[in-house]
Parts: sequence; structure tokens; C-alpha cells
Amino acid sequence: MDANQEIISKLKFLGKIQKEEKINVRYVFMQPNDLATKLSRTFYNKDNRNNTLSFVKEVIESSFDIIKQYMNSEKKFEKTICQNIVKDLELAKIGIANLKDTYISDIKFNCDIETIIENIDVKITELYESDITVLNMSPVLENTK
Repeated sequence: MDANQEIISKLKFLGKIQKEEKINVRYVFMQPNDLATKLSRTFYNKDNRNNTLSFVKEVIESSFDIIKQYMNSEKKFEKTICQNIVKDLELAKIGIANLKDTYISDIKFNCDIETIIENIDVKITELYESDITVLNMSPVLENTK
């Protein structure tokens, strides 16, 4: 899988996160928020919320980089990828917001998550305003106008 496809796959993954699930960043899978997971993340597969936050930020930033790369393409395939990424970003916002529920007691983490979601909204709005032809056909944007 090439790098862009990997990022798109991870973006889709973010959209599937449910409340009370944690992300295993290294192997990219979800774990229940229970004692076994806490022990595993502490002693065996060392992972933490900072890794999760870095993973989320990297995937979102890379997704916007792909959009910028393909946005002015003459290829219909690449323009369609842009539309799909925007749709996946909207779905990822839901999954990312579900992480707030998992880490409800960590106010700073929740503020970071809210900031990421706000930035996604701003960047999508900027994209929509800058190139209506690429993003106009996105069903998600049609519903958010």
C-alpha cells in the first residue's frame, strides 16, 4: 500500500472509533477501555494518550496534504479521492470526538481533541471556498451548508 493509501486507510479507521475505545497506535487497532487494556498499554504494548493524540494529528494533517496534492489535478480519479477524503474527515470527527468520552477525566486531552475538530472544520471550509468544483459534489458538505 502506498503512503497516501495508508493515510486514507488510517483516516477511515479514525471514523470507526466508538466511545470507550482506545487506539493501539503501533498496530492500529481499537481496544476496550478496561483493566486488561490499561495493564497491556502500561507494561507490554506501551502506549498512551499522547501517542493517540500524535497519531490523530498526523493522520489529519497528512489527509489535508493529500487533498492539496490532488485538488488541482486534471484526473477525475484524484478529484474523487479529494471528495472521499473530505467525507472521511467528517466521519473521523465523530470517531475523534468519541475519544473525548474515553478520556473524559483528562481536560487537556479533551481540549486538544476539540481543537483538532475545530481545525478540521476550518480547513474544510477553506477548501470549499477555494475550490468549489472539487468539493461541491461531496454529499457531506451538501448537508452542512
